[in-house]
Amino acid sequence: MARRKQEITVEVVWPKDPEAILEIERRKAQWVFERQRERYGDETLSIVYPIFIRAKELEATGLTFEEAKKIAIKEYKEKQRA
Repeated sequence: MARRKQEITVEVVWPKDPEAILEIERRKAQWVFERQRERYGDETLSIVYPIFIRAKELEATGLTFEEAKKIAIKEYKEKQRA
């Protein structure tokens, strides 16, 4: 089988309608989530997602992501013990 290289130019035209943009973002997020479910499984994601969301919330308060992640993991482990 022969291999060929070819440059392809792709132009993406985004709609100006905010509702359409939100729908595109929702579909992208769903696609990413489905790929992660296939790769890591539901059980792993049920642990990782709450930690990631909490870390992002803490990061919005001014903490670095690493600091926020450590706090979020600690909070998650404490909830699991309770």
